[in-house]
Amino acid sequence: RVPIIFTQYPNNIMEETEGKAWIGSMLPALEVCPLTTSLEQGKDLPWAVRYQRCKEGVDLCYANKQQEKFNAVCWVERKDIEKPNFKYNVPKGQASWHPGWRHHQLSSRKSVLIFLKAFQKAFDIWEEGIGKDGFPLKESYWHIGEIYKDMQNTLRTYINGEGKGTSLCEKHYEQYGFDKWCRTRMRGMSEFSPRNLGYENSISKRVKPAASGYVPGPLFTNAYVGPDILPLGWKIPEGHVDLHAIAVVTNYEAPQIDHFWEYEGDDDTFEEDAENSRRQLGNAKEVVSTEGNLDTAAENLNDVPRALASDDVVPGEGWGFYLRTADNEYCDGSANSECDRIVENSQCFYYGANDSRNGISGDGLSGWIVINVPEVKEGIVWAKLEWWHPRKDWHLTPLNEDGNRKLGNIAQNEYP
Repeated sequence: RVPIIFTQYPNNIMEETEGKAWIGSMLPALEVCPLTTSLEQGKDLPWAVRYQRCKEGVDLCYANKQQEKFNAVCWVERKDIEKPNFKYNVPKGQASWHPGWRHHQLSSRKSVLIFLKAFQKAFDIWEEGIGKDGFPLKESYWHIGEIYKDMQNTLRTYINGEGKGTSLCEKHYEQYGFDKWCRTRMRGMSEFSPRNLGYENSISKRVKPAASGYVPGPLFTNAYVGPDILPLGWKIPEGHVDLHAIAVVTNYEAPQIDHFWEYEGDDDTFEEDAENSRRQLGNAKEVVSTEGNLDTAAENLNDVPRALASDDVVPGEGWGFYLRTADNEYCDGSANSECDRIVENSQCFYYGANDSRNGISGDGLSGWIVINVPEVKEGIVWAKLEWWHPRKDWHLTPLNEDGNRKLGNIAQNEYP
Protein backbone atom coordinates (compact mmCIF):
# COMPACT_ATOMS: atom_id res chain seq x y z
CA ARG A 1 0.00 0.00 0.00
CA VAL A 2 1.34 3.41 -0.94
CA PRO A 3 1.67 5.63 2.13
CA ILE A 4 1.21 9.32 2.63
CA ILE A 5 4.81 10.43 3.14
CA PHE A 6 5.65 13.29 5.51
CA THR A 7 9.29 14.28 5.18
CA GLN A 8 11.52 17.26 4.49
CA TYR A 9 13.77 15.04 2.38
CA PRO A 10 11.63 13.61 -0.45
CA ASN A 11 14.65 12.97 -2.74
CA ASN A 12 13.29 12.36 -6.26
CA ILE A 13 10.06 10.51 -5.43
CA MET A 14 7.92 13.05 -7.30
CA GLU A 15 9.91 12.58 -10.51
CA GLU A 16 9.75 8.79 -10.13
CA THR A 17 5.94 8.84 -9.77
CA GLU A 18 5.26 11.60 -12.32
CA GLY A 19 4.00 13.82 -9.53
CA LYS A 20 1.45 11.26 -8.29
CA ALA A 21 2.96 10.50 -4.87
CA TRP A 22 1.14 11.79 -1.83
CA ILE A 23 3.86 13.66 -0.02
CA GLY A 24 4.19 16.64 2.28
CA SER A 25 5.92 17.98 5.35
CA MET A 26 5.17 19.66 8.66
CA LEU A 27 7.02 22.88 9.36
CA PRO A 28 7.78 24.21 12.85
CA ALA A 29 5.25 27.03 12.27
CA LEU A 30 5.60 28.57 15.71
CA GLU A 31 4.39 31.83 14.18
CA VAL A 32 0.83 30.49 14.31
CA CYS A 33 1.01 30.48 18.11
CA PRO A 34 -0.03 33.67 19.91
CA LEU A 35 2.70 35.45 21.85
CA THR A 36 3.19 34.71 25.52
CA THR A 37 3.92 38.04 27.18
CA SER A 38 3.91 37.06 30.86
CA LEU A 39 3.37 34.14 33.18
CA GLU A 40 -0.21 35.13 34.01
CA GLN A 41 -1.14 36.07 30.44
CA GLY A 42 0.12 32.67 29.26
CA LYS A 43 -2.43 30.93 31.47
CA ASP A 44 -5.24 32.66 29.54
CA LEU A 45 -4.08 31.29 26.16
CA PRO A 46 -5.54 28.10 24.62
CA TRP A 47 -4.03 25.03 26.26
CA ALA A 48 -2.03 23.77 23.26
CA VAL A 49 -0.25 27.07 22.54
CA ARG A 50 0.68 28.21 26.03
CA TYR A 51 4.35 29.14 26.45
CA GLN A 52 5.19 28.08 22.88
CA ARG A 53 6.28 31.48 21.48
CA CYS A 54 7.41 34.25 23.79
CA LYS A 55 7.67 37.99 23.34
CA GLU A 56 11.24 39.20 23.13
CA GLY A 57 12.68 39.50 26.61
CA VAL A 58 10.16 37.06 28.13
CA ASP A 59 12.05 33.90 29.07
CA LEU A 60 9.20 31.40 29.56
CA CYS A 61 9.15 29.36 26.35
CA TYR A 62 12.53 27.84 25.51
CA ALA A 63 15.07 25.33 26.83
CA ASN A 64 14.86 24.84 30.61
CA LYS A 65 12.86 28.06 31.06
CA GLN A 66 9.71 26.71 29.43
CA GLN A 67 6.93 26.45 31.97
CA GLU A 68 6.13 22.91 33.10
CA LYS A 69 8.37 21.53 30.36
CA PHE A 70 8.33 18.03 31.86
CA ASN A 71 5.37 16.51 33.66
CA ALA A 72 6.09 12.79 33.42
CA VAL A 73 5.69 10.46 36.40
CA CYS A 74 6.51 6.81 37.03
CA TRP A 75 3.37 5.73 38.86
CA VAL A 76 -0.16 6.71 39.83
CA GLU A 77 -1.71 4.99 42.84
CA ARG A 78 -4.36 2.41 41.99
CA LYS A 79 -6.28 -0.16 44.03
CA ASP A 80 -5.79 -3.21 41.81
CA ILE A 81 -1.95 -3.18 41.72
CA GLU A 82 0.53 -2.77 44.54
CA LYS A 83 2.93 0.12 44.06
CA PRO A 84 6.25 -1.16 42.69
CA ASN A 85 9.44 -0.30 44.52
CA PHE A 86 10.78 2.05 41.88
CA LYS A 87 14.21 3.64 42.10
CA TYR A 88 12.89 6.84 40.46
CA ASN A 89 9.77 8.97 40.82
CA VAL A 90 10.11 10.49 37.34
CA PRO A 91 11.68 9.09 34.16
CA LYS A 92 15.36 9.67 33.57
CA GLY A 93 16.60 11.67 30.59
CA GLN A 94 14.81 14.98 31.16
CA ALA A 95 17.68 16.98 29.66
CA SER A 96 17.56 20.65 28.65
CA TRP A 97 17.86 19.81 24.95
CA HIS A 98 14.86 17.47 24.99
CA PRO A 99 11.73 19.21 23.70
CA GLY A 100 9.26 18.31 26.44
CA TRP A 101 5.55 17.51 26.29
CA ARG A 102 4.38 20.94 25.07
CA HIS A 103 6.42 20.59 21.88
CA HIS A 104 5.08 17.09 21.25
CA GLN A 105 1.51 18.21 21.91
CA LEU A 106 1.79 21.06 19.40
CA SER A 107 3.28 18.72 16.77
CA SER A 108 0.46 16.21 17.26
CA ARG A 109 -2.17 18.93 16.98
CA LYS A 110 -0.65 20.07 13.68
CA SER A 111 -0.84 16.48 12.42
CA VAL A 112 -4.49 16.28 13.41
CA LEU A 113 -5.28 19.53 11.58
CA ILE A 114 -3.79 18.14 8.37
CA PHE A 115 -6.11 15.16 8.48
CA LEU A 116 -9.11 17.23 9.52
CA LYS A 117 -8.50 19.40 6.44
CA ALA A 118 -8.29 16.23 4.34
CA PHE A 119 -11.57 14.94 5.79
CA GLN A 120 -13.25 18.26 5.03
CA LYS A 121 -12.06 18.07 1.44
CA ALA A 122 -13.30 14.48 1.17
CA PHE A 123 -16.74 15.47 2.47
CA ASP A 124 -16.87 18.27 -0.10
CA ILE A 125 -16.05 15.81 -2.88
CA TRP A 126 -18.71 13.38 -1.63
CA GLU A 127 -21.32 16.13 -1.47
CA GLU A 128 -20.50 17.18 -5.03
CA GLY A 129 -20.60 13.54 -6.14
CA ILE A 130 -24.06 12.96 -4.72
CA GLY A 131 -25.27 16.18 -6.31
CA LYS A 132 -23.90 15.06 -9.68
CA ASP A 133 -24.55 11.30 -9.74
CA GLY A 134 -27.19 10.82 -7.06
CA PHE A 135 -27.38 8.66 -3.94
CA PRO A 136 -25.83 6.29 -2.96
CA LEU A 137 -22.39 7.78 -3.58
CA LYS A 138 -20.54 6.10 -6.44
CA GLU A 139 -17.45 4.11 -5.40
CA SER A 140 -15.20 6.17 -7.64
CA TYR A 141 -15.64 9.11 -5.24
CA TRP A 142 -14.43 7.35 -2.11
CA HIS A 143 -12.53 4.19 -3.07
CA ILE A 144 -8.84 5.00 -3.66
CA GLY A 145 -7.64 1.51 -4.64
CA GLU A 146 -7.20 2.45 -8.29
CA ILE A 147 -5.25 5.58 -7.31
CA TYR A 148 -2.88 3.44 -5.24
CA LYS A 149 -2.39 0.99 -8.09
CA ASP A 150 -1.70 3.76 -10.58
CA MET A 151 0.90 5.27 -8.22
CA GLN A 152 2.59 1.92 -7.69
CA ASN A 153 2.58 0.99 -11.37
CA THR A 154 4.01 4.37 -12.36
CA LEU A 155 6.84 4.00 -9.84
CA ARG A 156 7.47 0.37 -10.83
CA THR A 157 7.58 1.25 -14.53
CA TYR A 158 10.03 4.10 -13.94
CA ILE A 159 12.49 2.32 -11.67
CA ASN A 160 12.57 -0.73 -13.93
CA GLY A 161 12.72 1.34 -17.13
CA GLU A 162 14.21 4.70 -17.93
CA GLY A 163 14.92 5.42 -14.28
CA LYS A 164 16.70 2.14 -13.55
CA GLY A 165 19.93 2.73 -11.66
CA THR A 166 19.29 6.45 -11.09
CA SER A 167 17.67 6.49 -7.63
CA LEU A 168 19.68 7.39 -4.56
CA CYS A 169 18.87 3.98 -3.13
CA GLU A 170 20.35 2.18 -6.15
CA LYS A 171 23.41 4.40 -6.31
CA HIS A 172 24.16 3.59 -2.69
CA TYR A 173 23.67 -0.19 -2.90
CA GLU A 174 25.04 -0.89 -6.37
CA GLN A 175 28.58 -0.81 -4.95
CA TYR A 176 27.63 -3.92 -2.97
CA GLY A 177 25.67 -5.52 -5.80
CA PHE A 178 22.37 -5.08 -3.96
CA ASP A 179 20.68 -2.45 -6.13
CA LYS A 180 17.91 -4.94 -6.99
CA TRP A 181 16.72 -4.51 -3.39
CA CYS A 182 15.61 -0.97 -4.29
CA ARG A 183 13.29 -2.26 -7.02
CA THR A 184 11.77 -5.14 -5.09
CA ARG A 185 8.81 -5.19 -2.75
CA MET A 186 10.11 -6.23 0.67
CA ARG A 187 8.49 -7.51 3.83
CA GLY A 188 10.09 -7.73 7.22
CA MET A 189 10.00 -9.28 10.66
CA SER A 190 11.92 -8.16 13.72
CA GLU A 191 12.44 -8.41 17.46
CA PHE A 192 13.09 -4.65 17.52
CA SER A 193 10.24 -2.44 18.60
CA PRO A 194 8.12 -0.55 17.96
CA ARG A 195 6.66 -2.94 15.43
CA ASN A 196 3.23 -3.19 13.90
CA LEU A 197 1.08 -6.15 14.97
CA GLY A 198 3.46 -7.16 17.77
CA TYR A 199 4.26 -10.89 17.89
CA GLU A 200 2.62 -11.38 14.48
CA ASN A 201 5.59 -9.53 12.92
CA SER A 202 8.28 -11.15 15.07
CA ILE A 203 11.14 -13.45 14.10
CA SER A 204 10.48 -15.71 17.09
CA LYS A 205 7.05 -16.63 15.73
CA ARG A 206 8.77 -18.28 12.76
CA VAL A 207 11.56 -20.09 14.60
CA LYS A 208 11.29 -23.85 14.16
CA PRO A 209 11.00 -25.56 17.58
CA ALA A 210 13.70 -27.91 18.85
CA ALA A 211 12.82 -31.57 19.32
CA SER A 212 11.79 -30.77 22.87
CA GLY A 213 9.45 -28.05 21.64
CA TYR A 214 11.74 -25.28 22.86
CA VAL A 215 11.75 -21.93 21.06
CA PRO A 216 13.33 -18.67 22.26
CA GLY A 217 10.76 -16.40 23.79
CA PRO A 218 9.90 -13.93 26.57
CA LEU A 219 10.67 -14.91 30.16
CA PHE A 220 8.46 -12.39 31.94
CA THR A 221 4.90 -11.09 32.10
CA ASN A 222 3.83 -7.47 32.39
CA ALA A 223 2.48 -6.59 35.82
CA TYR A 224 -0.78 -5.37 34.30
CA VAL A 225 -2.49 -4.77 30.97
CA GLY A 226 -4.71 -2.01 29.73
CA PRO A 227 -4.30 1.77 29.77
CA ASP A 228 -2.45 3.57 32.53
CA ILE A 229 -4.38 5.78 34.92
CA LEU A 230 -4.18 9.38 33.77
CA PRO A 231 -2.16 11.54 36.16
CA LEU A 232 -4.16 14.55 37.31
CA GLY A 233 -1.41 16.83 35.99
CA TRP A 234 -2.07 15.57 32.45
CA LYS A 235 -5.78 16.32 32.44
CA ILE A 236 -6.87 18.91 29.89
CA PRO A 237 -8.40 21.86 31.75
CA GLU A 238 -12.15 22.31 31.59
CA GLY A 239 -13.21 24.32 28.55
CA HIS A 240 -10.22 23.43 26.36
CA VAL A 241 -10.17 20.98 23.44
CA ASP A 242 -9.46 17.39 24.55
CA LEU A 243 -8.48 15.58 21.35
CA HIS A 244 -8.03 12.21 23.01
CA ALA A 245 -11.56 12.27 24.39
CA ILE A 246 -12.83 13.01 20.88
CA ALA A 247 -10.68 10.34 19.23
CA VAL A 248 -11.76 7.45 21.48
CA VAL A 249 -15.48 8.03 20.88
CA THR A 250 -16.41 5.43 18.24
CA ASN A 251 -18.95 2.74 17.45
CA TYR A 252 -16.54 0.77 15.26
CA GLU A 253 -15.11 -2.56 16.38
CA ALA A 254 -11.33 -3.02 16.64
CA PRO A 255 -9.76 -4.09 13.31
CA GLN A 256 -8.79 -7.72 12.83
CA ILE A 257 -5.10 -8.65 12.55
CA ASP A 258 -3.99 -9.05 8.96
CA HIS A 259 -2.13 -12.36 8.73
CA PHE A 260 -0.25 -11.29 5.62
CA TRP A 261 2.54 -13.84 6.14
CA GLU A 262 0.20 -16.80 5.82
CA TYR A 263 0.72 -19.13 2.86
CA GLU A 264 -1.57 -18.17 -0.02
CA GLY A 265 -0.87 -20.91 -2.58
CA ASP A 266 -2.87 -24.08 -3.21
CA ASP A 267 -2.04 -27.47 -1.70
CA ASP A 268 -0.65 -28.87 -4.98
CA THR A 269 1.84 -26.03 -5.32
CA PHE A 270 2.87 -26.41 -1.69
CA GLU A 271 3.46 -30.14 -2.05
CA GLU A 272 5.43 -29.62 -5.27
CA ASP A 273 7.71 -27.08 -3.59
CA ALA A 274 8.16 -29.35 -0.61
CA GLU A 275 9.10 -32.31 -2.82
CA ASN A 276 11.70 -30.19 -4.67
CA SER A 277 13.21 -29.17 -1.34
CA ARG A 278 13.37 -32.78 -0.15
CA ARG A 279 15.02 -33.82 -3.43
CA GLN A 280 17.71 -31.16 -3.07
CA LEU A 281 18.38 -32.11 0.52
CA GLY A 282 18.63 -35.77 -0.45
CA ASN A 283 21.16 -35.02 -3.20
CA ALA A 284 23.26 -33.01 -0.81
CA LYS A 285 23.16 -35.76 1.80
CA GLU A 286 24.59 -38.25 -0.66
CA VAL A 287 27.60 -36.01 -1.31
CA VAL A 288 28.19 -34.28 2.03
CA SER A 289 28.80 -37.22 4.33
CA THR A 290 30.94 -37.17 7.44
CA GLU A 291 31.66 -40.87 6.92
CA GLY A 292 33.29 -40.37 3.53
CA ASN A 293 36.42 -38.60 2.33
CA LEU A 294 36.04 -34.87 3.12
CA ASP A 295 38.32 -33.81 0.26
CA THR A 296 36.28 -35.79 -2.24
CA ALA A 297 33.07 -34.44 -0.80
CA ALA A 298 34.36 -30.89 -1.08
CA GLU A 299 35.27 -31.42 -4.74
CA ASN A 300 31.77 -32.70 -5.49
CA LEU A 301 29.98 -29.80 -3.81
CA ASN A 302 29.85 -27.90 -7.09
CA ASP A 303 27.80 -30.70 -8.67
CA VAL A 304 24.73 -30.35 -6.43
CA PRO A 305 22.58 -27.58 -5.03
CA ARG A 306 24.13 -25.89 -1.99
CA ALA A 307 21.93 -27.45 0.68
CA LEU A 308 22.50 -29.36 3.90
CA ALA A 309 21.15 -32.77 4.84
CA SER A 310 17.86 -32.37 6.66
CA ASP A 311 18.99 -34.78 9.38
CA ASP A 312 21.97 -32.55 10.18
CA VAL A 313 20.01 -29.35 10.69
CA VAL A 314 18.41 -29.90 14.08
CA PRO A 315 17.22 -26.80 15.96
CA GLY A 316 19.16 -26.35 19.18
CA GLU A 317 18.05 -25.23 22.61
CA GLY A 318 20.76 -22.64 23.27
CA TRP A 319 19.03 -19.62 21.76
CA GLY A 320 17.31 -16.91 23.75
CA PHE A 321 16.34 -13.24 23.91
CA TYR A 322 19.10 -10.94 25.09
CA LEU A 323 16.67 -8.43 26.61
CA ARG A 324 14.05 -9.01 29.26
CA THR A 325 10.69 -8.91 27.54
CA ALA A 326 7.13 -9.81 28.50
CA ASP A 327 4.89 -12.32 26.80
CA ASN A 328 1.89 -9.97 26.99
CA GLU A 329 3.46 -6.67 25.95
CA TYR A 330 2.42 -4.80 22.83
CA CYS A 331 4.78 -2.09 21.59
CA ASP A 332 3.53 -0.62 18.32
CA GLY A 333 4.67 2.97 18.82
CA SER A 334 1.21 4.28 19.59
CA ALA A 335 -0.09 6.01 22.70
CA ASN A 336 -1.83 2.74 23.61
CA SER A 337 1.36 0.67 23.77
CA GLU A 338 1.99 -1.51 26.82
CA CYS A 339 5.77 -1.78 27.11
CA ASP A 340 8.20 -2.79 29.85
CA ARG A 341 5.82 -3.20 32.75
CA ILE A 342 8.03 -5.94 34.15
CA VAL A 343 8.50 -5.73 37.92
CA GLU A 344 11.94 -7.41 37.77
CA ASN A 345 13.19 -5.06 35.07
CA SER A 346 11.51 -1.66 34.88
CA GLN A 347 12.34 1.29 37.11
CA CYS A 348 9.43 3.36 35.77
CA PHE A 349 6.26 1.79 34.36
CA TYR A 350 5.01 5.07 32.90
CA TYR A 351 8.20 5.47 30.92
CA GLY A 352 6.52 3.29 28.29
CA ALA A 353 9.60 3.13 26.07
CA ASN A 354 8.73 1.59 22.70
CA ASP A 355 12.35 1.79 21.59
CA SER A 356 13.74 -1.71 22.18
CA ARG A 357 16.54 -3.44 20.30
CA ASN A 358 15.86 -7.00 21.30
CA GLY A 359 17.12 -9.98 19.37
CA ILE A 360 17.60 -13.74 19.36
CA SER A 361 21.11 -14.53 20.57
CA GLY A 362 23.33 -17.60 20.63
CA ASP A 363 26.80 -18.87 19.80
CA GLY A 364 28.67 -21.94 18.56
CA LEU A 365 27.31 -24.06 21.41
CA SER A 366 23.67 -23.13 20.86
CA GLY A 367 22.94 -25.57 18.06
CA TRP A 368 21.14 -24.63 14.86
CA ILE A 369 18.45 -21.99 14.63
CA VAL A 370 15.96 -22.50 11.80
CA ILE A 371 13.77 -19.58 10.74
CA ASN A 372 10.96 -20.10 8.25
CA VAL A 373 10.79 -17.17 5.85
CA PRO A 374 7.48 -17.35 3.96
CA GLU A 375 6.59 -16.00 0.53
CA VAL A 376 10.12 -15.56 -0.80
CA LYS A 377 9.57 -14.71 -4.47
CA GLU A 378 12.59 -12.72 -5.66
CA GLY A 379 15.31 -14.67 -3.85
CA ILE A 380 16.35 -11.77 -1.60
CA VAL A 381 16.62 -12.38 2.13
CA TRP A 382 18.30 -9.75 4.32
CA ALA A 383 19.23 -10.30 7.95
CA LYS A 384 20.72 -8.01 10.57
CA LEU A 385 23.42 -9.88 12.50
CA GLU A 386 25.15 -8.35 15.49
CA TRP A 387 28.42 -10.15 16.20
CA TRP A 388 29.55 -7.94 19.06
CA HIS A 389 27.34 -9.32 21.85
CA PRO A 390 29.34 -11.14 24.57
CA ARG A 391 28.85 -14.87 25.07
CA LYS A 392 26.08 -15.96 27.39
CA ASP A 393 24.48 -12.54 27.06
CA TRP A 394 20.96 -13.86 26.67
CA HIS A 395 18.11 -15.32 28.69
CA LEU A 396 16.78 -18.80 27.99
CA THR A 397 13.15 -19.72 28.42
CA PRO A 398 12.22 -22.08 31.29
CA LEU A 399 14.88 -24.62 32.27
CA ASN A 400 14.71 -28.41 32.22
CA GLU A 401 13.77 -30.43 35.30
CA ASP A 402 17.44 -30.66 36.29
CA GLY A 403 17.67 -26.86 36.26
CA ASN A 404 19.86 -26.74 33.16
CA ARG A 405 19.37 -25.78 29.57
CA LYS A 406 21.46 -27.66 27.03
CA LEU A 407 23.71 -25.45 24.87
CA GLY A 408 24.53 -27.80 22.00
CA ASN A 409 25.89 -30.83 23.86
CA ILE A 410 27.03 -28.89 26.95
CA ALA A 411 24.90 -28.18 29.97
CA GLN A 412 24.53 -24.56 30.96
CA ASN A 413 26.36 -25.07 34.27
CA GLU A 414 29.36 -26.39 32.30
CA TYR A 415 29.41 -23.42 29.94
CA PRO A 416 33.01 -22.16 29.54
